[in-house]
Amino acid sequence: KQAFARRGQLKMNARLDGLDVTLITAEGAIASFDVRDCSVRMVQSSKGSINAEGEFGSIGVRDLTASFDVHAQPVSYRRCSSLGEDCSRLNSSHESKQDGWALHMADGDGAEVRLSVCLTNLRIVYVQRFIIILKKYLSALRDELEPVLAIKGGISDVFDAESDDSWKAMSGSSSRLQLDIIAEDVDVIMPRHSQSPHEALRFCVGR
Repeated sequence: KQAFARRGQLKMNARLDGLDVTLITAEGAIASFDVRDCSVRMVQSSKGSINAEGEFGSIGVRDLTASFDVHAQPVSYRRCSSLGEDCSRLNSSHESKQDGWALHMADGDGAEVRLSVCLTNLRIVYVQRFIIILKKYLSALRDELEPVLAIKGGISDVFDAESDDSWKAMSGSSSRLQLDIIAEDVDVIMPRHSQSPHEALRFCVGR
């Protein structure tokens, strides 16, 4: 904070055109994640408060083990403005909002943290089998990385050195979180069975 107080504001603008991640096991690929047209804008004041905002052009999750095409994309999202549609809406303060997210963190203990998220055109296909596969993969990955994280003088020391003070500060803080989520045109599909493409529950939330 002292460094920021002497130098003033910290501003950051970042943009990521595309990111693809594929999860692979000994039996083959199980899932892929892709993010397109991601941007982040952040300003940190000399006193430590943070204001950040950004958006994603699209987010996709693919189940590469799915038996049917209708189950192959558990999560898909495309920003409304990228579709050429009018996706503006009014929030509780009667301000126009577009798809994206915004974060405000005030300085000082007890300060309020506000996170706002606006999403349109979100589709979710919930298949429990895919969730179990992901859990097993992440559990195995954690076990494999444990010896590396335990090496003295390595990554673990960096986390240990920072975790004590930062964790105590976070756990002792009385900050309140205000979460504002606006989701429209949401389509949630819950198949009855992963081996049946014909039976499912469907929930649609429109405007």
